[in-house]
Amino acid sequence: DEYADLCAKHEKCECQVSEEEQELESLKEDFSHIDDEVIEAVLENENGDVGYARNCLENNYSGTFDSKEEWARQHIEDCYDIRAMGNLANYIDFEAFARDCEMGGDMTFLDLPSGDVAAFSN
Repeated sequence: DEYADLCAKHEKCECQVSEEEQELESLKEDFSHIDDEVIEAVLENENGDVGYARNCLENNYSGTFDSKEEWARQHIEDCYDIRAMGNLANYIDFEAFARDCEMGGDMTFLDLPSGDVAAFSN
């Protein structure tokens, strides 16, 4: 009888999932189109707060890039017709642009274990 009670308690413990674990699982399911390493980096950056991480992924995530410079190049190409600039486009310092966006608080870049960066608008 005591053994049966102990087994029942043990089974119950294995099945219980904390609310935090449920929130994390829900976050990963809702953003399954985003690599887990990005989600984990956001969670780390937001001190594990799933609500803040969810908001950041929903409203601020701009994508994953090889580098900050690649983000800057893509952003400028999306906003301007670089071909129309001709040779003038060769003078754009994409690295400096990304640095200025980050230092000015317009962008946040998170370094990922893969070596890529995740970009977030602020």
